[in-house]
Amino acid sequence: EIYVDIREHAWFAIILVGTLILAAGVSVGFLWRHKTAQFYQKQYETELERQALIQHFAYLSKYANDIILLTDHELKIVEANDRAVQSYGYNRDELLKLNVRKLRSTETPLLDEFVKQVEVHKGMIFETVHQRKDGTTFPVETSIRVIEVEGKKFYQSIVRDITERKRAEQEREKLIQELQEALTKVKKLSGLLPICASCKKIRDDKGYWNQIEGYIHDHSEAEFSH
Repeated sequence: EIYVDIREHAWFAIILVGTLILAAGVSVGFLWRHKTAQFYQKQYETELERQALIQHFAYLSKYANDIILLTDHELKIVEANDRAVQSYGYNRDELLKLNVRKLRSTETPLLDEFVKQVEVHKGMIFETVHQRKDGTTFPVETSIRVIEVEGKKFYQSIVRDITERKRAEQEREKLIQELQEALTKVKKLSGLLPICASCKKIRDDKGYWNQIEGYIHDHSEAEFSH
């Protein structure tokens, strides 16, 4: 009888503590579930962004106006975009069996020298001449970068056809040369010379009369024979 109240209070305490523990467990469970849901939601969003970026860069690479090649450490082509297939005249399967050396004109310097420079500077931009399947050539500007994927070394090349640029440069140089020749001729032939009909001497800007051969020799590149 003495311990009846104590037992009642003990059972009440046990029930209360159990209820609190259960409530705490439920709260922790809901919190853990919420955090887990947030984590998986974040992972899902991150994966969506990653896939979007992969598709974005794949689209850029596939439909880029420049040739994009990926070669291994032996310069064997392991990936090429559509522009490369169109530019070189090989189909995709043929292109992926080639070494990039096959795409260079035989008149160009050895590629190994450029590769050494790429290794030193981790990248390089240079001009060279490439060759199509049918043997025709075209000038290009090549940008090469070294990239590593899971410990393996690759070379990424972005190749731009500069045929139009070279043609424009040649036309500009030709035009400059023609203008220089025209200006030279104008310099030799321009001007009116006051010459005496009797003694054939020429009067200069100071009013002095000079022998015709001496005046022309001093004021032009023309020379008199005997």
